[in-house]
Amino acid sequence: MLTKLIIIIMSFIFMLYGLSFILIYINLFSFGYNIKEYFLFITKRYELYLFIIGLIIEIYFLIRKEYKK
Repeated sequence: MLTKLIIIIMSFIFMLYGLSFILIYINLFSFGYNIKEYFLFITKRYELYLFIIGLIIEIYFLIRKEYKK
């Protein structure tokens, strides 16, 4: 139970870190980037992958069933 809680908190931190940088990069629109260039830039950054990994871990641990022996 404690490990599940720690992993959920870690995945939440990954998601928070990734999403905050994705939102910060929205400022690129003020430098003349269009939506296509923005998505190409975001896909090359590791923050997007941290967000995706955190989201997958969070979903997995929230919907998995625990079997007691």
